[in-house]
Amino acid sequence: MVNFAKRFGVTDALLAASDDRPTASETSPVLPAMTVAEAVSFMVAKPCGRKLIRIGREGDGGYLVPDDLDGIEACFSPGTNNYKYFEDTLAQEYGIRSYMCDYSSSIDKFHTPLIPEMQFFEKKWLDLAADDDNLDINEWVSANSSAKSDLMLQIDIEGAEFRNILHASDETLSRFRIVVIEIHGLHYLSDPGFLNRVFAPFVRKLERRFVCVHAHPNNCCGVNVHSGMAVPNVIELTLLRKDRVLPSDEPLQIPHDLDIVNIDRRPPIELNGVWLEHADREASADHMLMMRLKWLEERVTDLIAENATHKQTSALHGFMLQNVAACANLAIGQPTTQSGESDGEVTKGEYRGCRQGGAGITTPKQKNPWWVVDLQELKALEGLVIYNRCDDTPAAARGLRALGSIDGLKWQPLGRHKGKTAFGGSRVFKGNGPLLLQTGGKLARYVKLVGEGDTRLDLEDVEIFGAAPV
Repeated sequence: MVNFAKRFGVTDALLAASDDRPTASETSPVLPAMTVAEAVSFMVAKPCGRKLIRIGREGDGGYLVPDDLDGIEACFSPGTNNYKYFEDTLAQEYGIRSYMCDYSSSIDKFHTPLIPEMQFFEKKWLDLAADDDNLDINEWVSANSSAKSDLMLQIDIEGAEFRNILHASDETLSRFRIVVIEIHGLHYLSDPGFLNRVFAPFVRKLERRFVCVHAHPNNCCGVNVHSGMAVPNVIELTLLRKDRVLPSDEPLQIPHDLDIVNIDRRPPIELNGVWLEHADREASADHMLMMRLKWLEERVTDLIAENATHKQTSALHGFMLQNVAACANLAIGQPTTQSGESDGEVTKGEYRGCRQGGAGITTPKQKNPWWVVDLQELKALEGLVIYNRCDDTPAAARGLRALGSIDGLKWQPLGRHKGKTAFGGSRVFKGNGPLLLQTGGKLARYVKLVGEGDTRLDLEDVEIFGAAPV
């Protein structure tokens, strides 16, 4: 059994200091400190009466914040890695100093040089006690800012955000007008140990002072379903201090016009259901569709730039535009089985796919290895897009066959790879992109991929598109 409090460094002393000690034990479902619905509710974006602007670059490393920067003295940024585009924009366009720390980086690794008298860096972690390797958030803020000034916090520290927010004093937290925080570990949200002992006190401490005004799902790590709600495993939140929120009943658009895809080769994650509580649902759906289509256009452009054949990319582009715009990958979240496990790497079970934060499909080398996904109900299949893993044994996918079945017993062919050269994946392999098999509405509940001969399955992803039969 996982001790989540220990894993995330949330001690009894921290819980006692936060006044949010859960009333139940770590594993008991009785009297939970917070329901999953309450946890998600805090992360849902609310109107703040202020326009959102993008700070930082267009890609990963930029964030949306309220246009309320006037009077902010400094930004504190733990977890910079080697990028500081956010802090560069603050300095160059708004005259805001930044104090940064990250033990894994150093000044010589930054992609842009430190701006004199505006940017300051310490090669340390942010943690609960100051020493040669660590900074204490309360001491760090106090030593580098005026006593009563407003500040900004931009924090991305891979799961250490929970204990450091709990450790921050009321005085320190109240100094931050804007908080941009990347929250990790949300795939544990259904586990009482994580929800009660880690996430609940963290959220309760933040929600006393802040309102979430923007939520952006990071597409690095996929989505899990908790209590019927699809929750990104990693999410970027922008919080605004409550005294800075202005009255507004204008509905939001989610995703925002300034939102981007963090990881180019993975599709954008859609926020729906409860996430759209304060949004114009129709406008949000239209914008999400446009975002997905833009992502597809860019991926096909990448394939062409990498010398994939025009005939292949044209067919793939047309199919994806028609089907991805209309429906999600039917395989995601569905149970799978396979002919064997490879070197202890288990890829059977609930399917995620490499591009959705899973491990893809991997079997050992054997005679005609196979993988099966159960779509749970009968579907009229329009096609499959299969992504080969091109960095190891791409040739293993030559001759791959796809089969469909209504009952899991009798199988009909859906298509196969033909030709002497293996197909590609998210990267081109010898002029070939991913394998497109158009299936023309064939009925199936089960889809099977079978390797040809003595080989292995080593695939990055499979996308299955279709709908309920008419």
